[in-house]
Amino acid sequence: MSVGERIYKLRNEKNLSRVALKKMSGVSESTIKQYEKGIRKPQAEQLQKIAAALNVSVDYLFGNETITPIIPNRLNARIIDRPDSEFFEVKIEANDKEAFDFGLQIFQNAGALPKEARKEILQYIDYQKSRYTSS
Repeated sequence: MSVGERIYKLRNEKNLSRVALKKMSGVSESTIKQYEKGIRKPQAEQLQKIAAALNVSVDYLFGNETITPIIPNRLNARIIDRPDSEFFEVKIEANDKEAFDFGLQIFQNAGALPKEARKEILQYIDYQKSRYTSS
């Protein structure tokens, strides 16, 4: 998925029009449209403004970061993939201390594992969530 496609997807997920994103970011509506359609590549300064308005990182827009809900509405992991390294960066976002402590324990214990093993842990968490939330 391209940067423009991610901007389009996020804008729609947040129910924002291009006009609304323009007001929030200061980037013109026509420029946003050109980015979304792949006609034009974003400049760094404008990309930072759009990312801030959409409440994501520039890494997320480039596809180097994923946001994984660990506990819905309580704990997210922002995972930033570093293509030049076998490791990636994890940022824990929690709404309460119990959720934060749980997330911290997961990632501290997984820290010494290779990248593929850490990805498998997240897949396992997704599997467990599906077991307890489907019905």
